[in-house]
Amino acid sequence: MSTQNNKFAEIVDVILYRYNSVDSKLWGLIKNNSRSRTIDKDIILVSRDDLRNIIINNFKSEINKFRSIEGAIVYKEANSIYFMWKLVEEMHSLSWIKINLNKNAAYTRIVTNGDLENSTKTLKFSIKTIRGTFRTFDYFNKHQLPLVNLILHSTEILEQGMHYGVVKLADLLYSLDLYLSLNNTSEVVEIVSVFMDILEDYEIDNPETLVVTDYE
Repeated sequence: MSTQNNKFAEIVDVILYRYNSVDSKLWGLIKNNSRSRTIDKDIILVSRDDLRNIIINNFKSEINKFRSIEGAIVYKEANSIYFMWKLVEEMHSLSWIKINLNKNAAYTRIVTNGDLENSTKTLKFSIKTIRGTFRTFDYFNKHQLPLVNLILHSTEILEQGMHYGVVKLADLLYSLDLYLSLNNTSEVVEIVSVFMDILEDYEIDNPETLVVTDYE
């Protein structure tokens, strides 16, 4: 999942590795933060602002290093700090990060690409969105909103007159796709396409989705 220009994700789930020195240090710093919330022995909830401050105060040299290099080179040098920094800097709608500590000694983020002779190794850092918000007025103008709301009511994503509703993303996308198949006009295609363009990247995560709208 890309973090670039992200307005949807509000809570994400990430994994730190117990036997990686950088991950272990970051876990300890977060766990000792008085405002983090311990959900389970190996699960912590930390706010975006607190995580950002922890990284700035304890990993300044790493951040400066990543800022000084660009393109493919940065991925060769990347570690958890790089990805977490990108997370808190680019996902402006983010409120909370759920952090899981993996204690499996066999766990690895290293992915080998290519054949045996020309293989390259890269670091894969997974970010799973577990809750997000889609605000219709962030993507549609006031002239489009009546049709947007008609679609949301017709699909029962929102009840009549309600400004918000919570639905699993897979159900939302299915309902919109079904509505489009029965009402295939250019106006409906335009509206549904915006939903799909923004939300399809998160379909595999199937997060809880808060849909918020406005009326004239």
